[in-house]
Amino acid sequence: MRGLKILLSVLLVAVFLIPVAAFQGPVYASPERPTKEIVLKAVPAEQAVALIKAGQLDYYMFEVPRDIAAANLGSPDVKFMLAPAGINDFILNPAVPKDPNVLNPFVSRKIRFAVNYLVDRAFVVQQIFKGFAYEMYTFEAPPDPDFATIADVVAKYKTAYNPDLAKQIIDEEMVKLGAEKGTDGKWYYNGNPVTINFVIRIEDERHEMGLLLADELEKLGFTVNRLEMTFGEAIDLVYYTDPADLEWHIYTEGWGKGGIVRWDDWGPAFWAAPWYGLMPGWQEPTYWNYENDTLVNITQTLAFGLFKNEDERNELFRRATELAIKEAVRVFIVTTLDPQPYAPGMMGLTEDRGAGLRSVYNLREVYIPGKSTLQAGHLHVYTSRTLWGPVDARNWHFFDVYSVDPWTAIHDPWLWNHPFTGRIIPFRVDYTVDTAGPDGTMSVPEDAFMWNATSKSWEYVGSGVTAISKVTFDLSKLLGTHWHDGTTITWADVLYDIYLFYEWTYAEDKQSVDPIWNAYFADTLSFIKGFRIVDDTKLEVYVDYWHFDPNEIAGFAAPPVTYFPWEINYAVEQLVLESKYTWNRYMSSSLGIPQINYVLPGHAADAQTMLEELVTNQTFPENVFTLPDGTTVASWDDVVDRYYSAIEWITDKSHLVISDGPFYLENFDAAGDSLVMKAFEDPTYPFAPGKWVFGTFIRPRIEKAYAPSVNVGAEGTIIIDISRLAVPYEVGVNYFIIDPVTGEVLRSGSAEAVSPYRYIITLPAEFTETLKPGTYEVDLLLYSPEMALLDYRTVFFSIVGGGRVEKEIEQLGEAVDKLSGDLDALRS
Repeated sequence: MRGLKILLSVLLVAVFLIPVAAFQGPVYASPERPTKEIVLKAVPAEQAVALIKAGQLDYYMFEVPRDIAAANLGSPDVKFMLAPAGINDFILNPAVPKDPNVLNPFVSRKIRFAVNYLVDRAFVVQQIFKGFAYEMYTFEAPPDPDFATIADVVAKYKTAYNPDLAKQIIDEEMVKLGAEKGTDGKWYYNGNPVTINFVIRIEDERHEMGLLLADELEKLGFTVNRLEMTFGEAIDLVYYTDPADLEWHIYTEGWGKGGIVRWDDWGPAFWAAPWYGLMPGWQEPTYWNYENDTLVNITQTLAFGLFKNEDERNELFRRATELAIKEAVRVFIVTTLDPQPYAPGMMGLTEDRGAGLRSVYNLREVYIPGKSTLQAGHLHVYTSRTLWGPVDARNWHFFDVYSVDPWTAIHDPWLWNHPFTGRIIPFRVDYTVDTAGPDGTMSVPEDAFMWNATSKSWEYVGSGVTAISKVTFDLSKLLGTHWHDGTTITWADVLYDIYLFYEWTYAEDKQSVDPIWNAYFADTLSFIKGFRIVDDTKLEVYVDYWHFDPNEIAGFAAPPVTYFPWEINYAVEQLVLESKYTWNRYMSSSLGIPQINYVLPGHAADAQTMLEELVTNQTFPENVFTLPDGTTVASWDDVVDRYYSAIEWITDKSHLVISDGPFYLENFDAAGDSLVMKAFEDPTYPFAPGKWVFGTFIRPRIEKAYAPSVNVGAEGTIIIDISRLAVPYEVGVNYFIIDPVTGEVLRSGSAEAVSPYRYIITLPAEFTETLKPGTYEVDLLLYSPEMALLDYRTVFFSIVGGGRVEKEIEQLGEAVDKLSGDLDALRS
C-alpha cells in the first residue's frame, strides 16, 4: 500500500540534447541466467568512469561527477544512462524551541518562503551541476507525469534569485519575532546571536549548494554553524533528534528515485503532510511535530481516493501543491539528471524514466555476453545507517539507496510501476479489480476474515460489512515456489506478514513495546475490510478505496508484504519482545537498544539462537496459521524443517536475508563495504531471463518553437515542431502564457495540430491588446494521455507597439489608400 506509492520521477529538460546510448534487449541462447554472480563494492564516484574504461568495473549505480561525465559522453569505452533519478532540497526546521531564550527564525512561514529568494537555481544548474539538473520549485518537476496537472501553479511560484527581497522580508519578520540587529550587523535574541545549525552533506554537489546558502544567510545577519558531515551522522542528527532541541535548522536533503508514478496521489503527503511521517518531528510521539490540519485533510482525501473523478482529484493535487509551496518547510532546488556509467556491450537494459540503472528492472537483467561475473559499484554498500530489515518507520523494508538498490535484484515485488508510463502493473502477482465506486459499495462475504489483535486470532467479518472495491490477487507464481534457502513459499508466509502489521499496529501489548507502528500504519490498514482465500492460489482483498485507474486500486489493496520467510521475521519478533532489538531507529534511540539489521552477523547469530530455542521448545505461531474455520496452513513438521533450513542458512552465510528474487545474497561484508549476489537457479522460479527487459523508451521531444514579436492588438502565432518519430500513442501540446514579472498565468490551452509533427498556438488580437509591451513566457508541455508528460520547454515572445491607437491609425491609412484608389478608378 503506502510503500508502493513512494516512487517518484522527474525528467530533466535542460540537457535533453545530450546523446544517450541506445539499448538492446537480450538475446538468450538458453533459459539460464547469463550473469551468475554480481560483486557489488563501494567505489568513489570520481573513479567509476576510469575503472569502467580500464575494464575493472561494469556497472555503476550512482551518479558520477558531472564534469567527468561531460568529458566522456563520446567515449567508445564507457556508456551512460542519463536518469532524472534525484531531488535535492533544503528542509527547514519550523519547531518552536524548548529553550525560551533561543529564537528559531524558521518558525515564520514568511522567512521560510524567503529562502527561495536566496537560491540562484540557474547558477546551481549551470555551474554546480554543469547543466545536468533542472530548476525545481516543488516536489514535481518536468516531465514528472503529474507535472502537467500543476504546471500553472508552479509557474506562479517560479521565484527568481532576489536577495534584496529576501532581506526585506526577513528583516521585517525578525523584528516581529523579537530579534534585534546589533551594530555588527548580526541578529540577536535576548542578547544571544541568532544561530542557524546548518547540516551540509559533503559527498556530492549538495556541499557547494549548502555553502552558497550559508553565505547568503550570513550576509543577512545570521550566525551560521556549518555542520559539514557524511550520510550516517547527518541522518542521525536530523531525523532522530527532537526538532525542538534545535540541533539542526537546515539540512541539504537528497533523494533517490525507485521509478516513476503515473498518479502521484501520495506525493503531497510524502513531501508535505505531517501524518505521513516525513515532516519535522517524523510522527515520533515524544518529539515536537509539525502540524497543518489543512494539508492533512487535503492529502488524506487525495491519498485515500476520497474523490469522485479525475477532475476532482486533480484539483486536490493542485491545492496540496500550492499549500506545500507556501508552507516552505521544504524548499526544492533541483531535479538531478544523474549520469550513470556502464560498460560498452552491456545488454538487458531498461531506460527507466525515473531510476535509470537503479531501476528494479535493470540489475536483475543486465549482462555482458561471455562474462559470468558482473563487477558493479555504488558510492557505498554499507554505512552506519544502512538498514536491511522487514520494517522501519518510514518504509516497510529499507531506507537508503545503498540497501534499496541491491535489494531490487534479491526480491520480486508483488506489483511495480511501468518504467515508461509509471502505471502500476503486475510483477510477481497478477490481479483483477472489481469496484462499485466511486458512489456505490459491495457486500463483503461473511467468510472474509481479519486479524483480531485482541483475541489474537483470525475472525470472520460477519454480516453487514461493505467495501467499495475488491482486488483478487493471483498468487500462482508465488505459492509453491521456493525461497532462496530452498523452502516452499506457502500461505503461512502471506498470513504471517498480514498478521505482523495488524498485530503491531493495533495490539495494545505491542503498542506498549513500539508505538511507532500505529502512528505509521493505522491510517492505511483501516481501509482494508477483509481477506478471503479462494481457489487455493487467490487472495481477495476488500477495500474502501476507489480510483479512476483500476491499477491504483490494486496498488492500494496490496497487503503488507516483507518478502522474507515467516520464520525469520518470527524469530526477530521474539528478540524484539525480549528487548534485545527494536524494529526501528526511533525506539532504538529511545530505549538504547540496537535496531535489528538483517545483514549484520551478530544480529543474525542472535536470530539463529532464537530459532534453536524455538526448535527446542517446539514453539511457532500456530494461531496465526489457523483460519477461522479451523483450517491450518502449517504443521509442526513443516515448521521444524523451515527452522532447520534457516539455521543452516545463517550458519553458512551469517545474515538473515532470504527472499524470492532472481539473485540471492551470498555474502555481505560490512567492514569491506561490499557484497556478493549469486543467480538463484531454482526450477520453481517463474521468470526466464529477459522477462523484465523493456529496452529504450521512444520519446518525441519539442525540437523547435518559433515565438514571434507581436504588435499590441494584432494576432500572432507560435509554431511548435516535435520530433518526427512514429510513436504508438497519442500526443498533444498544452501551453501556459505567463507574465514573468508577476507569475500570473494569462492564458492556457491546447495547441492546434496542423500536422503530426507541427502544432500552432494562436494569440488572438483581443488577447494581445490586453498586454503591455514587453516579454512574455510560454511554457510548452508535450504530453500523452498514456505516457503523461514527455517534454517541457519554455520560450518567450515579445509584445511591441503603441496599442489600440496605433492600430486604428494603421487601419485609417489603409482606408484612405482604398478610397484614393476608388477615386482614381472613377476618374479613368
